[in-house]
Amino acid sequence: MLVGHSTGAQAAVHVALRRPERVRSLVLMGPTFPPEQRRFAGLARAYVRNSRREPPGLIPVTWPYYLRGGPREPARFVRSGQRDRPEDAITGVRCPVLLRGEHDAFAPPEWVDRPASAAPDGRVATLPGAHTFPYRQGAGTAARIEEAARHAHRP
Repeated sequence: MLVGHSTGAQAAVHVALRRPERVRSLVLMGPTFPPEQRRFAGLARAYVRNSRREPPGLIPVTWPYYLRGGPREPARFVRSGQRDRPEDAITGVRCPVLLRGEHDAFAPPEWVDRPASAAPDGRVATLPGAHTFPYRQGAGTAARIEEAARHAHRP
């Protein structure tokens, strides 16, 4: 089983493509970035929409990492994720489960439904919260991952 969140979901798709014999089940949580967010303006709008739904306590936890990296590293990281096209890659992946937060502006429903329907046996589940739903909905997230593991395809 392989699980990835946000841009980590993009990495998980590519690992599943390169090593299909090693990945029996794939869970993509809050996969990024839909085409409209591959430009700065679209990403900025999504950031504002998403931030309104995130807990205020998230800022002191995450910002030190951004500050430590300086402005170039986060920008380089985001640009790298924006260049990826997971909707093209996922068609070759078996049995992905896509999870999203109900208010996740980085993974809106129409975006998550598209790759799920393009993949063999793709499924979507929505949990309460915004983009950081896995951290706020630990039990629900774990239950969905466990369910995906139980239904994993055997090689």
